[in-house]
Amino acid sequence: MYPTFRKIQADQFPKYHAFHVSRITAIVAFPMLLEMGTGYFLYFNDKNAFNLQLLISIHLIFISTFTLSVPFHDQLKEEFNSNAINQLVKYNWIRTILWSYELIVILLGHSS
Repeated sequence: MYPTFRKIQADQFPKYHAFHVSRITAIVAFPMLLEMGTGYFLYFNDKNAFNLQLLISIHLIFISTFTLSVPFHDQLKEEFNSNAINQLVKYNWIRTILWSYELIVILLGHSS
């Protein structure tokens, strides 16, 4: 998704970015909160290593989102900034890897 930002013309970028942020927030806010709530529910109902790993991963995703992604989005509110876009692409891999890790933990946790 973020690599697409590079394709938007600079004069159209603030409008595109505002549209993107409003839409993506509406799409991901509830699932992320649900993920956090589910992580706590699972952990406090069964304090095992799998659930702890999930909870830690969820926290790392939230930390990554709010300390890395959000500040770069704030830079992009006003104008096209190729450095901020490159950083978003780079740091989004952290979340991608963590979400993939969660899937593996869930699959291993349910198969044992």
